[in-house]
Amino acid sequence: MVPMPPIGEQDQIVGTLSEIGRQLDHAEEALTRASNGMRALSRAFYRDLGFGLQDLPEGWQRKQLSEIAECKLGKMLDAQKNEGTARPYLRNMSVQWGHFDLGDVKEMRIKDSEAERFEVRRGDLMMCEGGEPGRCAIWDRDEVMFFQKALHRIRPTEAVSATYLQRYFAFAAQAGALERHLTGTTIKHLPGNKLAAIDIPVPPLAEQREIVRRASDLDEQLAPVAEGVAVAGRQRGHLLRAALNAAALGRLRAGIPPNSASENSAAVA
Repeated sequence: MVPMPPIGEQDQIVGTLSEIGRQLDHAEEALTRASNGMRALSRAFYRDLGFGLQDLPEGWQRKQLSEIAECKLGKMLDAQKNEGTARPYLRNMSVQWGHFDLGDVKEMRIKDSEAERFEVRRGDLMMCEGGEPGRCAIWDRDEVMFFQKALHRIRPTEAVSATYLQRYFAFAAQAGALERHLTGTTIKHLPGNKLAAIDIPVPPLAEQREIVRRASDLDEQLAPVAEGVAVAGRQRGHLLRAALNAAALGRLRAGIPPNSASENSAAVA
């Protein structure tokens, strides 16, 4: 059963929905420009600090990751073959940019003899091997945790801080600098040997800390913009659904959007 208003009201409803659609298109273009602007600003910021430069600033060195950190892939998940005690582990979806999603931690069997090899310690940088290769976060907890083969564990030496490495890989992923190290066509992967061979610009520790501090300041400045983009994106969907529901109920016959849609439209703009 389809509600059928008179043809004149059908035209009014279609006209109103078309206008809402044009407003949504303009809002989406604005969101895209804002997102692109934030990414461009972030890339420019890191390049100003020395990331991505061929000629490094004085006192910096270029090192392969294997020279400044221990890199290790996690344990293969195989319920038929794994033996030992059931222990919690991190998987690909557990690691997000800069934080962990621990809402659905699963367990796998790990023998006591393997525990140290696959343990996650405070200060380890955990990185996705596939899915979104390079996505990483620093484990800052003391609770017992392990990790599966979908993740790399990067354990820095005293020459480099984990927070600096995290910032560098965030820049490299955003700038497309990791692409040449990836394998696969439809599903990309970052194998352990490729990760270990990545060249890292390494400044003195004092400069690493300063870069991290300035990057944190930039995050604070961009946070309201990023949140605004996210909120507006969600409101776009709410607005469209509200308009379609109003049309189905015959509330657009006067050519005026419902109140909730109008308010959301102003918020998106």
